[in-house]
Amino acid sequence: MRKVSSKFDRIAVSSFLFSLIFVLLSSSFALCALTQYENYTTGSVEGGPFAAGFGTKLAQTFIASSSHNVSAVKLKMYQQNIGFGGIASASIRSAETRTFDIDDKDWDLDVPVGPILTSGFITADSITTSTAGLWYQINFSSSVQLTAGKRYAVVLTSSGNPIRWKAAKTYANGNAAAGNYTGVWDQADPEYDFLFQVWGDPAVVTGTVATANGTGAVVITPSAGNLVAGSIEAVAEEDLPQALQDTMPASATFPFGLLRFKIDGLDNGGSVTVTLTLPDNLPAGSSYWKAQSSWVRIPLGSNDGDNVITFTLVDGGTGDGDNTENGEVDDDGGPGVGGPSGDTIPTLSEWGAMMLALLIVGSAVWFIRRKRRVV
Repeated sequence: MRKVSSKFDRIAVSSFLFSLIFVLLSSSFALCALTQYENYTTGSVEGGPFAAGFGTKLAQTFIASSSHNVSAVKLKMYQQNIGFGGIASASIRSAETRTFDIDDKDWDLDVPVGPILTSGFITADSITTSTAGLWYQINFSSSVQLTAGKRYAVVLTSSGNPIRWKAAKTYANGNAAAGNYTGVWDQADPEYDFLFQVWGDPAVVTGTVATANGTGAVVITPSAGNLVAGSIEAVAEEDLPQALQDTMPASATFPFGLLRFKIDGLDNGGSVTVTLTLPDNLPAGSSYWKAQSSWVRIPLGSNDGDNVITFTLVDGGTGDGDNTENGEVDDDGGPGVGGPSGDTIPTLSEWGAMMLALLIVGSAVWFIRRKRRVV
């Protein structure tokens, strides 16, 4: 019995070690496939001014150094184990600047705003209780695209044991903040910043989507800004609102169906030239039709009969689906052949051209003979 027990013990230990190594390697491989972007990993004085949990949320704001996707964060933290367990959740949100009166001095500091863009969690029991803290990776359920120069926040919450997020002085591109579960962010610190790392991969700059009518794939390339990840899709005519279906441009056809995408990261009121590489040639003289509250014809900049076309959209103006100067353009539309103010000029067949030539020659002969008779 002792030998059997010893054998099972060895198997159990081996299985545990294998599982531990697998988890560690999986985590390492996940990060190896990603790139570290914004981060603050050390400072002059480490501390832990706030704890997440029991109604308190913590946040560290930052400015996106480039346009990229974020898939995970690493935070340096420890737990105060008081027997409540729970999970530690991290999320990404947008941030805005507000003025705080701290010690009779006004400070312009950032706090989270808007909805959660993406989130993930780990169990609180997996976090060390050592006050030195350790780095923990939290993978997000989906990646989200950040835009260069915009402000964002990493938000930490706990459903059980208080989680202390290690902090230090001083990170130049953001600040620490604290709020409650009602969404009020009423505290921000001008000195301390939480230690964090943002991990991801380059943002989508070119998107490819299969057409709704099965004619192939369309490649979308903007001249400025960034294609928003997850916004690119094909749209069938029958999926449009009924009002747009009832007012389709007369005599216009859409050989590649319609497209939907969003471009952000533009200057407010700025413009962007979009290049579409189509699965087949588009006849010269075609147009790009925008499906907004009504149909809008967008002239094509490049349309020489091949499969590459260009057109220009203006934030808050021509071709912008949301009609708002907000650094973004929304697009529902597609390249169309024919239509009002965009009908292609009809061409004659070879026989038609010959008949027209004979008619012109005959008219000229008749005119000359008539002139001679008059003289």
